[in-house]
Amino acid sequence: MSMRLVLLADAGSSHTAKWASEFARRGWDVHVISLRMGGIPGVEVHTFLPKLPGKIGYLTVAKQIKECVYDLQPDILHAHYATSYGLLGARTDYHPFVISVWGSDVYDFPRQGPIQKAILKRNLAKADAITSTSHAMAHEAAHYAPDRKIEVIPFGVDLGAFTPGEEPETPTIGCAKLLEPKYGQEVLIRALRLIVERDPDRPLRLLLAGDGSTRERLENLARDLAMANRTTFMGHLAHDEIPRFMRGLTLFAMPSVEHSESFGVAAVEAASCALPVVATWVGGIGEVVLDEVTGLLVPPNDPHMLADALERLLDDPVRRAEMGANGRAMVRNSYDWKKNASQMEALYHSVREALPRSAYDYLID
Repeated sequence: MSMRLVLLADAGSSHTAKWASEFARRGWDVHVISLRMGGIPGVEVHTFLPKLPGKIGYLTVAKQIKECVYDLQPDILHAHYATSYGLLGARTDYHPFVISVWGSDVYDFPRQGPIQKAILKRNLAKADAITSTSHAMAHEAAHYAPDRKIEVIPFGVDLGAFTPGEEPETPTIGCAKLLEPKYGQEVLIRALRLIVERDPDRPLRLLLAGDGSTRERLENLARDLAMANRTTFMGHLAHDEIPRFMRGLTLFAMPSVEHSESFGVAAVEAASCALPVVATWVGGIGEVVLDEVTGLLVPPNDPHMLADALERLLDDPVRRAEMGANGRAMVRNSYDWKKNASQMEALYHSVREALPRSAYDYLID
């Protein structure tokens, strides 16, 4: 008899799809309860669209979601994101219940005021287990879940999909993130300008994969700095297109400017492709980009320091190859997706086994 897993998470998220698909492959009966439209092959998605905008809208579908959970009777209910889906999961009073913190839910939300802080603490208190992708984020979440062990389970990569490629003829810096202020692409374009100013004849290009609210502003900035001819905005790439994108790069840049950048999946994907990563020292990035080993770390919001680090590696192919090999080895040791999913599966079983049998005897109110 297969185990049933219900994920409270956005069905349209590539992260949700990855978790759901993996457990479906492992023989679990997987369901996703989502507040947004989306489909995942082989997984049943139950969509509940809030009747009001903003966070108050969650409460308009809370009763329906609770009824759906009790109808499904999962062996594990797992909410991804502590303050939206975590709130909905906490309100079901269903167990076993797992919450995964994601970033802004523990870095930003509780700092908005005492009510938000209380909501987060209550949600986490309801969980039978709490997981984080990084030690840094686990430390942050621990402020709101005192005396609780927070399990660190990384969101790894498929080593078979993210493989090394040949360096392009024209040195190419790449970044694959949403075009939003927190990801710092503006700093990267300014750093590109500084590198070119130092050596106008240097062949160099920048590829920005992703879309978002800052795209027009970034395109204007590239034109204003005379970098438009060197900068390509590639728009949104499906997750299965990212490995090919990575294999066409010389370096990967991750200039995030906010500490809610709690893990850095893109940096791990780049490392799996044996790319050196130049990133900012924020959030949990220092756990996945090992300074002077798999890449270089610089302060956030500093185009000069970013330019220096990029230029240093652009001019040193031997060091690039060393760092790339180190990055691939790091991923194999710590961020192999199959191993990380097995960690989560083991947690599911331990949480379920630790719960008193009476906890499974549910009735819908």
